[in-house]
Amino acid sequence: QEADHGGNGFLTATDLRQMLVNSGHADIAEAAFSFLARMLRYPGESYIDYRALLQSAQLRRERLLEEELWNCFSEFEQTPQGSERPPGGGLNFGAVDEFLQSSGMQQLLARSEIEAAELGGALRGPPPEVTGVAGDGATPSGSVQVGFIDLACEMIRLLPSMAEGSPSAMSQPPA
Repeated sequence: QEADHGGNGFLTATDLRQMLVNSGHADIAEAAFSFLARMLRYPGESYIDYRALLQSAQLRRERLLEEELWNCFSEFEQTPQGSERPPGGGLNFGAVDEFLQSSGMQQLLARSEIEAAELGGALRGPPPEVTGVAGDGATPSGSVQVGFIDLACEMIRLLPSMAEGSPSAMSQPPA
């Protein structure tokens, strides 16, 4: 917003380029600028709706988080701790802490600026609010579990909004 000198909700392509260069993303700035130049029908300055740009970046960030989370979830399933998981692809509540402490999850949480304790607490909320793989959070054997969709939704809910000006929101490189 500080680059929106006119206060109209738009940035020029040059403003965007300068912001990216100033935040250490010169390579991205050049790629974005050349892409925009190719897409223009008429020579001259183009304008970018920065709210739409932020929303698009936030959605891309959520998509990348979900993909990386799936990789962590799948890897955990292959570990000895994960082998105790019930059939159907969920984590028993007892395995949530182990999963959150896994190396891949620790890296993902750090990059995403999500606290493991906050995520773990949210996942261990009252079982009726957690919809597990078997529909009501319970497996056929009766143990309560957290499914991948529940985990992904909770992580996305806890992601800092890029519009809120998170300290590293605009400086996070994509995974």
